[in-house]
Order: sequence, then structure tokens, then C-alpha cells
Amino acid sequence: MDLWKMRLRAASFRGVPFGVTADESEGGRRTVTHEFPQRETPYVEDLGGAPRRFTVQAFVLGGDYMSRRDALEAALRQAGPGTLVHPWYGEVQVSQTAPYKVRHSAQDGGMAVFQLFFCRDAEPDSPAAGVDQGLRARLEGETAGLLACDGFDSVLRLAGQTEWTVSQTYGLIVDAVGTVQAVMRGDVAAVAELLGAATGYDLMPLASVGRHLWSVLRSIGGQSGLSDAAVSGRWASVARTDFLQTVPDDVGSQRAVIQSNGQAVESLVRRLALVESARAATTARPASRSEAQQLRYDFCDAMDEVLALEPVIPDMAQASGIRRREMELAASLSSLRSGTLATLAEAARRTPEVVTVTPACVLPSLALCYRQSGGVALEADLVARNHLIHPGFVPVEPLEVLRG
Repeated sequence: MDLWKMRLRAASFRGVPFGVTADESEGGRRTVTHEFPQRETPYVEDLGGAPRRFTVQAFVLGGDYMSRRDALEAALRQAGPGTLVHPWYGEVQVSQTAPYKVRHSAQDGGMAVFQLFFCRDAEPDSPAAGVDQGLRARLEGETAGLLACDGFDSVLRLAGQTEWTVSQTYGLIVDAVGTVQAVMRGDVAAVAELLGAATGYDLMPLASVGRHLWSVLRSIGGQSGLSDAAVSGRWASVARTDFLQTVPDDVGSQRAVIQSNGQAVESLVRRLALVESARAATTARPASRSEAQQLRYDFCDAMDEVLALEPVIPDMAQASGIRRREMELAASLSSLRSGTLATLAEAARRTPEVVTVTPACVLPSLALCYRQSGGVALEADLVARNHLIHPGFVPVEPLEVLRG
């Protein structure tokens, strides 16, 4: 077999395979020819390298060619650059320079022919100012967390209440911390730390019950031992959890106070969970594009659910200071949302895609990885992602592989 045939790569774009019948490429230098009167020799001015362009005659065929065609058209309709696996040039990061063309023919049943136009895409070399969306989101999260804690302290009703009321409120806080600990699978010592910090009337001397509670929640998240992506997802689950426990019926006139304090505790924990979810999401390094998208979905669902809740602070209409703080908190959460989503969108753009391939024959994982990516750097991920028992003999079955 000719060596050049062995070096040909299976063509695909954004992980969608297709066949190639012909290809044209162009490159070289960009020049301008200057011609002057009474001068026979022109002057050719070099303006730099010309963009590398590819015109690919592609096709999909077979009994399921329509589904293959639809998959390729969906990949071609996506915005932004993508990875083209060129049969002769290998993996190239490209953008489309013109709309694709697709042709069907009654004479060539079971086949769709495409004409694709690509240009090599690269990051701009010139420096450009930009906003670090992740840092912006984390700073906005700190602001939102402090506003939430201050709002909680302003409505928590402890002063002048009976010892029974304060003890019941403290019990609701401990129950909320225990629920968070169960979801995050953190160290139970964090609950013990809160228990040792204040009991009964000892809650009142704390400068800020809200900020103390926030520090306890942060310690639980930090001790979970999970990746930032997993921590973000679990904090998003916390934000969607109901914390308010049943208030005893035999507490007489203090029932309304305990109920109000419990609602304030639930609101605070939900808001702080959003802040911690955003903080972990903006520092996470998703392993694939689908993982980055899942982070976005989890955070958006949690944010939408929390923002959809009615304000739980009683008599808010009669307290202008509380109303102003709530408005500031809403604006801060909105900025937190936009910054987090922008960070996750950038992470999704930079991370590889997960595609499903079926090898044509039994191969070692190293050989299969080289065929798919042109290297062996992702071989360990291939083995771990598909739970391969014998990497030297990869079975002929659908496998998930990373592709940039």
C-alpha cells in the first residue's frame, strides 16, 4: 500500500464525518503591483501572508445519508470557528468564508454533495483590551454575598425575643447547615463549628450572623474534595433545595417570629449558594464542551428559580432601607449572572468537543487516538472516559472521544 494513502485522514468538521472527492487550497503572499509611467519594471509591494483557504468537495452517502446530511448541515450552521479534519492537511482550525452549497441528484440517489468554503482561523496577534469576565463575576459575587448577609442581619428577629424563640431560630440555622453539608458531602466538623460558635442567646453577640453563616458554608464547600465543576453543580443543587423546617405548633405567639426567621435563613442560604456556584464555575476547567454547557444549564436553572421567588422579608414595603438593599442585591445578582455565563461561554469555546465514533476494527487505544486526533495526548482520556478494560484491544462499538 502506498505510504501517502496510509497518511490520509478521515475528513470531518466539528466531529461530523464526510467523504471528499476533491479539494482546492490557496495561500502564499498578498501583494500589490505598482506600475509607473515611463518605467518598464513594476514594483511589487508585499503586504504579508495571504489567508489559507480551502474549497472542499464533500459528500455523504448510504441508506441513512439524509441523517448524515442533516448532521453536517447543523455543524455548518454553528457560529464561530471549528475544527476541520482535512484528508491531506490534518486538523485545521477554520471559519467558513461563504455559505455552503448542497446538491441532490435523482441520478445519484442516496447521496448529497456539498461544496464547502473555509479559511484558516487564528487568534489575533495584536494586543487587545478586554474584560476578565471570571474575575468580574467573582467580585460581583462577593458584593452580592455581603448584601445578602447584611439584609439577613437586618431582618433576623432575635433582640427582645424569648430564649425559646432564639433557640428555635438557631435550630433552623443548624438544620440548614446540615442540609448543605449533606448535599456538598463536606466535613461534619463544619456543623460542629457552628454549634460551638453560638447557642441560644449567644447568637446575638455575633457581629453578623449572616457573615458567620457564610464562612461556615464556604468551609463546607472547600472541604468537599471535589473539582470546581462538581462543586459548582452541587451548590446549584443547594440553591434549589427547600430548607425551611416545620415550625412547632406549640410556640404560641412566637410562631410568626420563628417562621419569619426561618424564611430569612432559607433565602440567605439560597442566595449564598448561587454566589458559591458562580465562584466555582468561573474557576472550573471543564474537560469538554458538553461539561461547560452542563455547568451553564445548572447555574441558569438555579438562578432562575431563586430570582423567581417572591421576597421573603416581611413588611418590605414599609422599610425603604430594606427595599433599597433588595434592589441593589437584585442588580448585583444580575451582573453575577451575566459575568458567569460569559465565562462559561468562553470556556465552552476553548474546550474540545465530545464526539461518538465507532472504530472499523479492533485497535489499540494509542492507534485509535492517533487516527482521531493525530496524536496520543488524549489516549488516557479515551481509556478513562469509555472505561476500557483492555486498552490494547478496543472493541468495535460506539466510543466517546475528545476532539478539538
